[in-house]
Formats: sequence, structure tokens, C-alpha cells
Amino acid sequence: MPNSNVINDGEKRAKAIAACLDQFCNKGLYETTSRDLSKALKLQSGGMYQYFKTKDEAVIVCAEEAAFLLEKYLVKEAIREIQDIDTMFDGLMNRADKLSHMMQFLAQVCCVPKYRKKMEPVLSRLTQRYKNYACQFAEHLNCSLDEVEPYFYICVTTISDYMVFGEKDTALPQINLAKQFFKNCSNGGKSSHESK
Repeated sequence: MPNSNVINDGEKRAKAIAACLDQFCNKGLYETTSRDLSKALKLQSGGMYQYFKTKDEAVIVCAEEAAFLLEKYLVKEAIREIQDIDTMFDGLMNRADKLSHMMQFLAQVCCVPKYRKKMEPVLSRLTQRYKNYACQFAEHLNCSLDEVEPYFYICVTTISDYMVFGEKDTALPQINLAKQFFKNCSNGGKSSHESK
């Protein structure tokens, strides 16, 4: 039931995206119907088409918002807390627990070929920003990018996997490895290899 008269009011659309994203995160990609999305928007059946041309558009827009929010609350918050490595990792794991449904939704979307193709530009831009974030970590920790970058990516992939699969026992050894490296860097700018 595509609609060419979609509401483009920024604030209303942002609220609609937030409500639909919440619905997808709570119910899952495959279980969420157009009717569920309309209900989340407090509209009658089919009301979601006031905000999205199709359900597929709603999925993509919500997945893009999920990627943005995950980046904001995981990576950017970690950079803000980097002065205290223990606090940073505790906060990171707490936020990962709270946002796991969002990461699971994003992973579901990216596993569907028709959605994956549409998400590629978003994911590509995110990957490009990761290099910048790794540079910020290196600068804050007073270590070289070559040293920090592998541990930064260990954190990104491990936290992502943990959020999707919930395997804390598998994630913790990798998280602790990165945590120890970052602590060593922050305590004089030496990696664990140099301090031995």
C-alpha cells in the first residue's frame, strides 16, 4: 500500500522513526507487521503509510537510525569516558546490554539481501568513521594508531557479537585483552609488549 503523500515534517517523522524502531527492536524484524507499526504510531491500520511509502522503507529508515544510535551510545560515549578505562569498559558493557535488541534488529536487516544492499552506503560511511575513532583513541591514550587500531576493532567486533549472540563468556577474554592494552597505553603510553 505505497503512499506518495508521506509526512516529511522533521520532528513528527523523527518521532515516528523512534516509535517504529522501538517496535522493531521489541518484536523483531520478521514478527513486526505494518499493523504493529501503525499501532506503535497510535494510528489505525495502515496509518504507518503517512510516514513511510512502504514497510521496506520503514525497515531501512529504522535500521539507519539504529546504526546512528549504536554509534552514538557505544563508540562516542566510549571516547568520552576514555580517561578512565575501567569506567569506559563498564559503561560500554552496560550500554551493550541495554542496546542489544537494537543491534539484533540491525543484524537481522543486514542479513536480508534486499535490505543489505540498501544499507551498504550507511555501513560504508560508518566503517570510514571507525578509522577516525581509532585515531581519537590513539590520541587520547598517547599511543600510535598502528598499536591501537587492532584493539579498537577487537572491541567493535566483540561488542557487536556479544550484543547479537549474548555470549558474555566468549566476549570477556577479548574485552579484557583490549582493556589491558588500553590501560597499559594510558599508563605511560606503552603497549604490553614494550612494558615487558
